[in-house]
Amino acid sequence: MILLAYILISIVSIYTLWLLIIAIFWGKHEERIQVISNAPVSIIIPFRNEENNLLNCTESIKNQAYEQDKIEIIFVNDHSTDSSAAILSDIPNITLLSLPENLVGKKNAITHGINNAKNEIIITVDADIVADENWLSTMVSKQQQTNAPMVIGQVKLEGINNFTNAIQLLEHFAITIVGGGTAKMNSPILCNGANLLFTKTAFEKVNGYEGNKNIASGDDVFLLNKIKETYPNQIAYLKNTNAAVTCKTETSLNSAIKQRIRWAGKNKHNNNPINAFTGLIIVATNISWPILGLLSVFNAQLTKYFLISLLMKCIIDFLLLFLASSFYRQKKLLWWFPLFFCFYPIELIVIFFSSLVTKQKWKDRIIN
Repeated sequence: MILLAYILISIVSIYTLWLLIIAIFWGKHEERIQVISNAPVSIIIPFRNEENNLLNCTESIKNQAYEQDKIEIIFVNDHSTDSSAAILSDIPNITLLSLPENLVGKKNAITHGINNAKNEIIITVDADIVADENWLSTMVSKQQQTNAPMVIGQVKLEGINNFTNAIQLLEHFAITIVGGGTAKMNSPILCNGANLLFTKTAFEKVNGYEGNKNIASGDDVFLLNKIKETYPNQIAYLKNTNAAVTCKTETSLNSAIKQRIRWAGKNKHNNNPINAFTGLIIVATNISWPILGLLSVFNAQLTKYFLISLLMKCIIDFLLLFLASSFYRQKKLLWWFPLFFCFYPIELIVIFFSSLVTKQKWKDRIIN
């Protein structure tokens, strides 16, 4: 049993060290951006049944501090069954496309939009985002300054102050640090298609989503992996709140967990070794410290190992959440940390195993 305790505390130690390295890279100074607001850009917005969000999304894009004649806004309808298309048909100065009947899904919608886009710089966003007025100029300026084939932008979550939303926001904070820290190592493993810039040349050079079109999610991460392989050390990460778009959290814990199961479903198809290592060490650690706690109930000699592992994980987790909450100016959410710390291992285990065996439904569509 002592040997098992050593193995479990070693897993927690590796987790702590790895996340500390990531946090150090996240904290690296961000270069000053010289604002450019006249480079032609095409914004691709795939949507399905977003009638309640489209007007806010469109308004925020049209109110950008950017030369409006340089912005091409392309909405791509993924067979919506609500009034989304009718709402957009009344909005001037946008392009509304519809996927052909034989094509479905976000990857096909984005590809269809890019094929019809006029400009070299492409930005994909989700239809439920709202963008800060300086979002577009900040994103484009980063690309122009670095000539990067891809720029990873920020996504900020907002919701009312309750347990369900706090869990989602704190988890998002951790994902932000992990994604940003690894990107600053020149080994990015995460990005979000709700705010992602890439060039049409890079998209075409890697053949877009070919090779993973049959996987429902992952339009962002799979494209990231392909561009990273083709353009080593050239992907830019933009650590700037002006470059953030804002999304609402899921309204119920059940829908939040289902959303994360959909996201996790792509991981078994992801061949990025750093992604695999990070995911496995996170899952293993969230299993290890509760097991140590259980074993210490039956063997008092193991109590010190449990307390050490608990302290290590608590400190590194709080550090990551503190860094991200400070960045997003949402530090009040840290009051939820004790509940999050206890609940997250349960949520993570449920998501991990469910993603391996279950099929999820998204907007009346079965996700394989």
